[in-house]
Amino acid sequence: MRSETIGTGVKPGSVFEITTAGAQEMSMPFYIKNAGVFMTTAEYSIDRNGNTGYLLFYTSRGIGTIITDSTRISIPDGYAAVIDCSKPHKYYCDCPDGWDFSWISFNGCGVKPLFDMLYPDKAFTVNIRDASAFETLLRELIGMIDCSGVASYADRAIRIHTIMHLLISNTTHCSAEGKHDSAVRSVKKYVAEHYGEQIILDDILKDIPISRYHFIRLFHNATGFTPYSFLTAYRITIAKKLLCTTDMSISEIGTVCGFLDTSQFIRRFKKLTDSTPLKYRTEFKTM
Repeated sequence: MRSETIGTGVKPGSVFEITTAGAQEMSMPFYIKNAGVFMTTAEYSIDRNGNTGYLLFYTSRGIGTIITDSTRISIPDGYAAVIDCSKPHKYYCDCPDGWDFSWISFNGCGVKPLFDMLYPDKAFTVNIRDASAFETLLRELIGMIDCSGVASYADRAIRIHTIMHLLISNTTHCSAEGKHDSAVRSVKKYVAEHYGEQIILDDILKDIPISRYHFIRLFHNATGFTPYSFLTAYRITIAKKLLCTTDMSISEIGTVCGFLDTSQFIRRFKKLTDSTPLKYRTEFKTM
């Protein structure tokens, strides 16, 4: 669909592609709802509430502003952002010379986990390091929106996953080894050296030079775990190795790995692996 029928503030030459995903495509972890490449005037503004899915913006010229979930973010040239459309949101041109941007409306069962990983707290813009490659990927994806068939559905899903991966990898908070890399490494080292002991969160964080709340957020963004859940996962990983490589009893392994008793060990093991230690050992031996 060309710009003449798109709406107020959208310049001629803009592109708006609409598609309707069937049940087969909607079973994919990611699928496109619609997409476009807009060149807009200073008057362009959209205000929505109660939509579904997610919306990706990438600015190629000018500046756009998004207001979502009580957060205002600006998207200048070379930056991208994603919003959850189920929340009230507004976006508009914030530049007198206009705003040129590519956008993709998408959904699927695989989106929310990556969205939450990208934005653990609140929305922000992402500085795209290889802007040319990112823009090419977006335009290729938009260009194949009319292709049908399982292979095309899978290809689009893979490209959306790639875009989300690039956004996450371009953020500073997703890097474990960032501003507080030594603190993150220190906690990992402490866990590796003391997992078999009866330690508590205060022990793990005693030498961290920043506030507990701030560091727990940083650690979670870097590893996907809180410090204490990292300890539990580390203990379970060691337990798995012992179950597979030794004849130690279940209770002995639980003790060596720092669990209070066999009952706690079995509960934690099952919660993280959906299996009991004995079943895990038996299945390993039959592989």
